Amino acid sequence: VFSRIGGTETKKVNVRVIAAENSDIQDLVADGLLREEFCHRITKNEIHIPALRDRKEDIETLINFHIGISGELENTKITAEAVAVMKERKWTGNIRELFACLDVSLAFKKQEPINYPTLCVEDLYFRDYGSPQETEKKSVLSVGTPASF
Repeated sequence: VFSRIGGTETKKVNVRVIAAENSDIQDLVADGLLREEFCHRITKNEIHIPALRDRKEDIETLINFHIGISGELENTKITAEAVAVMKERKWTGNIRELFACLDVSLAFKKQEPINYPTLCVEDLYFRDYGSPQETEKKSVLSVGTPASF
């Protein structure tokens, strides 16, 4: 129940809020960055989802899910070696980083199925190639010969 600022009419609403935070909410309350009453309201049904690096068993399922929703690529396969390589990565960007890597791998894949050499895990994450231009050059050259126009 609320009333608009300056209004006299009381309005009734039914709202559910889904929120995500990568900081400890109790620490935010202790530091005065979050009101305690609000904290109690939003943590009523708290769900903790561990980081992707702590649930490597989900990686293959997520890979297959993402490939499946990528439109015309629904029949694309990925080798066991490529899955194993992806399970070894720390994935600090969680699922977004995994999906971005898959998107690049799908865009630049040379053949079916996706295998370790076509993965972006190492090449496209700015390894020590020097400048961003040199990184781009190596990435383009790894895909194949440039087309003539």
